[in-house]
Amino acid sequence: MSEARMPRGRLKWLCRRGMKEHDVLFERFLALEYDQLPEAGQDAFIRLAEMDDPEVNAIFLGRMPAPDEQIRAIVDRMVQLRG
Repeated sequence: MSEARMPRGRLKWLCRRGMKEHDVLFERFLALEYDQLPEAGQDAFIRLAEMDDPEVNAIFLGRMPAPDEQIRAIVDRMVQLRG
């Protein structure tokens, strides 16, 4: 997704979550991976970032399936980057 479609500042704001653990995952992914994603991957990351915290937490914990395969791939990569 281009800067024109989602300004970087807004995207950083979306990465601020209600849980510190999620802040770290989202911010690290944004810094290390986001710019290399194809547009569809960037769109998936934004859709994930726009989800409510309880849903995001349930996806990360495996209590709820990701809404689609692109978001699942983003979540998997975010977990991998956790280290």
